[in-house]
Amino acid sequence: LHALSMCTCLKTFIFVDSNLDTEGIEVLNRVLIHNADTLEDFILFNELIGDKGLEQLSQGLQHLHKLRRLNFSNAGLTSKSIPTLNLIISHMPALTNFSLSGNKIGYSGLESITPALQQCKHLKQLQIRNIGLEREDEGHPAL
Repeated sequence: LHALSMCTCLKTFIFVDSNLDTEGIEVLNRVLIHNADTLEDFILFNELIGDKGLEQLSQGLQHLHKLRRLNFSNAGLTSKSIPTLNLIISHMPALTNFSLSGNKIGYSGLESITPALQQCKHLKQLQIRNIGLEREDEGHPAL
């Protein structure tokens, strides 16, 4: 990952099952910032960074104004991540695809992120499978 921190021409970054730790997220932030002008796809799949990891990673993600596809499937996120996600999304006017599948954000998280997603004028695909809607959540009936 350190070797990538100086690369400045990435269009797609896919990270799967890599067990990112705090140091890895710091390096990843540098990679994102160095590639902010070219990066269009950021996929973090099966990386259990959790709410705190996302907050740390947001430092780099906020620079990705040209990003079109953002995927946080199975990242260990909860509804506590929604304010951070709202902030990240607000810096991505070109976003067309967004996935939160496999994160337990529940009804409250889904309701809280909806206004930010409505501001994404180019959003065409939203993936929200298995986000904790199958059980009762804050007074909403189970699906």
